[in-house]
Amino acid sequence: MIEKLFFTGEINCPDFLIKITKSEDYLIEFKVYEDISHIVSCAKLEDKWKEGKYRVNKRVRLEASIKWDGCSHFNFIDEDIEDNGYFHFCGIGSVNQHSNLINSLYFLAKKYMKDFSDDVSDYKNMKYIPEIYEITENEIYFEEKE
Repeated sequence: MIEKLFFTGEINCPDFLIKITKSEDYLIEFKVYEDISHIVSCAKLEDKWKEGKYRVNKRVRLEASIKWDGCSHFNFIDEDIEDNGYFHFCGIGSVNQHSNLINSLYFLAKKYMKDFSDDVSDYKNMKYIPEIYEITENEIYFEEKE
């Protein structure tokens, strides 16, 4: 499968870049990168662009996989902490961002995995449907966290 890229969050100020790294009939795998907005305020959108591309931190923040039956694995990565998997949330806003991210991964699994059998009624009852925007590699600029 061709790798696909998506942003989650508001179109002018996304939270994360999601890359589908593997998609099969029974399994989908993701790498998630932190948006540079964690460094640059969304109020300064002009600072979020470089060479006409959206700036993204090139460090992987999360590796995840979702299986055909809806079971999933999430490995949060923090180079500053020896025990990956541990995650620190900075307030309810950060909790909401990551909740929306995980919801987005399930929506993408449902869309791109042929044999996905997770309970569809759960999706119909969701109060918040995540905003997901497909983009191309040409639209992003990976850089080291400052």
